[in-house]
Amino acid sequence: MTTLARCGSRTLEQDGRLLLIVDHGTGWTYTTRFVLGLLTVIFGVNAIVMATMAELRGVAFIFGPLAVLFAVSFIAVGRYRARRANTTGERIATIDLERGLLDDSGNVVAPVPALSVQRTFQLTSSSRALELRWPHGALVIARGNPFADDVSAIEHALQQHGIGGSRS
Repeated sequence: MTTLARCGSRTLEQDGRLLLIVDHGTGWTYTTRFVLGLLTVIFGVNAIVMATMAELRGVAFIFGPLAVLFAVSFIAVGRYRARRANTTGERIATIDLERGLLDDSGNVVAPVPALSVQRTFQLTSSSRALELRWPHGALVIARGNPFADDVSAIEHALQQHGIGGSRS
């Protein structure tokens, strides 16, 4: 299996004539690492500044260990994400390049010419999601994240394999 594109915790993989959208379950790690890194810097800088002031030295002994705790957590979440990136993950969608979008039983849901990809609004994010659409349905196959990737890599890879561009 070859990984064609990645967006956060989702990958587009090719296995012969099959394109697989796989979720590796690490979507939460991008925002979590950003917040932990930010807290590490905030508490670390404050601990250093407070350690230089005699009247606040006691607070520095609280902020310093908190900064170290956040830094260790930041590293642990990064290692977790790296380990999970190499796992099998959960299959979100299967596209047979000759037959079309397949359901879990291998039946054709929509032929390839009827498939399109379109960027859609995410209510809880400033980044766009990527939706795979067909005449009687749609499926969000990738979610952009301002702390990780946008959906363009998966969108481009699908279009290179004949999964149509946006349609209205």
